[in-house]
Amino acid sequence: AYEFILSEDPGFVSAYVNLGYLLVSRNQIDRGEALYRKALQLDPDHKQALLNLAATLLLRENAAEAMKYIEWLLIIDPGNEQAQQLKSVADSGT
Repeated sequence: AYEFILSEDPGFVSAYVNLGYLLVSRNQIDRGEALYRKALQLDPDHKQALLNLAATLLLRENAAEAMKYIEWLLIIDPGNEQAQQLKSVADSGT
């Protein structure tokens, strides 16, 4: 369904994020990560894409890159509790 939506509206950022989440949850990490990155190309401030990409990078044990996205998210949304939790995880992994 998401593939159809994206074929009809390739600028629908939330569809990239949702499909990315689905793929990551099915252990298709590479494909999910690529979709989060595509979403952020279209909307660099998309909060859920930033959060999901950071979490995916932490899964890959890439805390340094994850921290870049977490820090940006906390700049645009300082009270984001999920980002603060990911920051704690990333801090322990750097």
